Amino acid sequence: MDICNSEKRLETYFAFTSKHDLLNKVCEKHFPAEAIITKKSSFDAKSGKMILTSLERPRLKKDSVPSIFPGCPDYYSTSVTLRVSPDKKRQRMESLNIDNTIKDESSEDVNDNFLDPSKYENLQLDENDFDLEDEKPIIVYVAGYCLHIVLKKLNWCPLCKDLMSLDRSMEDVDPSFSVIANVDRGGNYTIEQKVHSFRFPKDEHMFQKWISAIPRKDWKPTLHSRVCEKHFPAEAIITKKSSFDAKSGKMILTSLERPRLKKDSVPSIFPGCPDYYSTSVTLRVSPDKKRQRMESLNIDNTIKDEFSEDVNDNFLDPSKYENLQLDENDFDLEDEKPIIVYVAGYCLHIVLKKLNWCPLCKDLMSLDRSMEDVDPSFSVIANVDRGGLKYPSKAIIDLVTYNYCVVKKLTSGYFWNIFKEEQRQRMMAIKITNSILDDHEFSYWPDCDNGHAAIDICNRILYSATNCLLNNFCKIKNDTNTKHKNVRKMLTFHD
Repeated sequence: MDICNSEKRLETYFAFTSKHDLLNKVCEKHFPAEAIITKKSSFDAKSGKMILTSLERPRLKKDSVPSIFPGCPDYYSTSVTLRVSPDKKRQRMESLNIDNTIKDESSEDVNDNFLDPSKYENLQLDENDFDLEDEKPIIVYVAGYCLHIVLKKLNWCPLCKDLMSLDRSMEDVDPSFSVIANVDRGGNYTIEQKVHSFRFPKDEHMFQKWISAIPRKDWKPTLHSRVCEKHFPAEAIITKKSSFDAKSGKMILTSLERPRLKKDSVPSIFPGCPDYYSTSVTLRVSPDKKRQRMESLNIDNTIKDEFSEDVNDNFLDPSKYENLQLDENDFDLEDEKPIIVYVAGYCLHIVLKKLNWCPLCKDLMSLDRSMEDVDPSFSVIANVDRGGLKYPSKAIIDLVTYNYCVVKKLTSGYFWNIFKEEQRQRMMAIKITNSILDDHEFSYWPDCDNGHAAIDICNRILYSATNCLLNNFCKIKNDTNTKHKNVRKMLTFHD
């Protein structure tokens, strides 16, 4: 709806927006062009250049105000000047003054009255004047600085850069480049040689650790002191971050523009120093992460031990459950389907984590997140999902459905009296589920090209699903027993 057809409609609009409704919007035509950011600059690591890329969605500059209202009285459309910080304004004015000075100097006729070179006719240069062996490094440094300034004014023209600069190997050939090499902070590195540096930590305890680790006697770092990445082990440096891609519904890894250090990292590599200065520092793991890692390791070992044993050994006798069959009525689970889908997604998440997030297995066994709009059975996942849960494929859901029906029968009626005496209930439930799947000619997904067999993944999913369902059954039983116990206590008390 155009808000600017009349003065009355405009006033109505302002009265309406004064309520600060989050759904209200103002289109870009009501802002001056300089208030809208449509491009961003980023560093291209391959070419080593700063490039401009278009933003998918334009943004407004800070403190921007709508000021253009066509079709309304002129006093509604005011030219709003965006406030610039004093530092940025000073930098812009200095840069503008330098540009104007260079432009004026260059545009003036060098033969005008203000310049009289006749007074310097006797100024001549001979061979002795160019005997500057000691001053040459400084001259080269000044030349490099001037080249940097000029290329910056030329917007880093790659052709001019190739014509006027050399590669960095010259510092190894010509000692006059030593001054540039010694003070270079990385702006003059090639892509292959470029390294990053890290500030000293603000935490006093970690700050003292860094000072103790660096082999420099009586040295105190300043605010500008840095330690380059070559003094840290590779595992202490974070170069990538994982993020959730809403379009594809997948977790993706993206490179950080500037690497970061892991918490509690200390410089420990000092080539050229005695070996005892370069110590292998083990990063301390928090107790919670260590506990999670140990639990995960124990689960892996348990699964490995369970599945490495022959499930047809003497401990498992499925003949007692020959009469356990599933018919169409058992699969009438319309009310339970959202929970089954949730359990399937949880099991899929656990298994993919054990497979190191194999992308091929993920594509074979999961769906995109648009399924929540198509199938209401995905509603439970959609409601509790924080970005990590998976939307399982039909094959995974069917697999967990079979397991759910088997566990439901084993924990109720006639079979419960037999099943509760089993020493390995989980493996027995998996064994019976596999037997029924074979009887029903269940079709598995294909093996992935990374060597992950479908039957092994199926057993892992059944393991997680059975574990989840049996745990839930035990909790319900315990809650029921506790409730009856409390009722008996109350009756005894009243008696």
